[in-house]
Amino acid sequence: MKKLIQERSAKNGIRLGYLSESGGDAGRGFREKALTMRFGNVKHASLVTFLAEIERMGEGATFKEIKLRPSDKLDGCYASAECVVSWRFFDEKANGKMGRKVR
Repeated sequence: MKKLIQERSAKNGIRLGYLSESGGDAGRGFREKALTMRFGNVKHASLVTFLAEIERMGEGATFKEIKLRPSDKLDGCYASAECVVSWRFFDEKANGKMGRKVR
């Protein structure tokens, strides 16, 4: 997911200032990972395109939080943007190689 975010931000001309990954147990045999990303001086249209691409290509990733600070100097831009995207997946290690059905 980190690689996807780096590639998509570069493609959309967005300067990625910070990228951090965290994870934890989501219960019932699942784990959840989250990526926090920060951008500076990003155009609204570029950010919207980037977010849509991540949701479409991110294999079930959803945005949990988006914080935007409008730019005082540039119209249609954000001085800073912070986004948190997360996704859940079945933890095969915790549930054995064959896995088990989770209801």
